Amino acid sequence: MKLETINFNKINPAEYNPRIITEQEFGGLKTSLETFGQQENLIVNKDMTLISGHQRMNAMLALGWTEAVCNVVDLDKHEEKKLNVLMNSQAL
Repeated sequence: MKLETINFNKINPAEYNPRIITEQEFGGLKTSLETFGQQENLIVNKDMTLISGHQRMNAMLALGWTEAVCNVVDLDKHEEKKLNVLMNSQAL
């Protein structure tokens, strides 16, 4: 894994991402980003598929941000999907 600041136009959201949040939750996420900045990195696979952080990226885009700090990993597609499910688990 390596850390990189990546422009959003290079990141491809995963089509399989299951996470959906309410308008109220989205508003809270934007407020948190405005108040505290980016406190959690997005997770992106080496092919620029977004694995974790879809809602954060959407909130950042809504706030006019153009880039974010990302953990870049090197996973096959099976492991990528497993990590996506893990990161979206409410049990964490």
